[in-house]
Amino acid sequence: MREILNMNNLIKKADKLTRLGNIEQAINVLDDAENLPLVHPEVYVRKAIYMQLSSENEKYNLKDIEGILKKALAIDDEYINALIELGDIYYIENEFKKAKEILNKAIKLNTSSIIEAVTLMAKCIEESDSKEKAIKYLEDFKKNTFGNNKIDSLIKEFRN
Repeated sequence: MREILNMNNLIKKADKLTRLGNIEQAINVLDDAENLPLVHPEVYVRKAIYMQLSSENEKYNLKDIEGILKKALAIDDEYINALIELGDIYYIENEFKKAKEILNKAIKLNTSSIIEAVTLMAKCIEESDSKEKAIKYLEDFKKNTFGNNKIDSLIKEFRN
């Protein structure tokens, strides 16, 4: 428990340093977090992001950042933030096949989690209210999630 609190405090400290523009110091703080007995994958994800943001980023190459993200995935191979960031690195490196594989995994994981939560919510509504309200919830969810303007504007952006 104490290690978790210590790690959370180090992440918060790194975030604060980054907001203040002290990115190199933030990276050093996350280096300290890596030495804890228990490390959450978010430590590596944030470190990878900060390395990209660093004004000294010539000292960090994309392969180094890729390695950091792979450390996060070694802890949890389904950690969505790490998958998305690694997909972004592959995209930047023009390794589109790798990017698509990684991002597809992230999308599948996220979609299955969302579907599982929505299904459970609909069951709760059906049990506590009515089947009709559960169906309305599902219809509203579909309309609000997939029928919104974000997807339409993204399609428009790709067409231009």
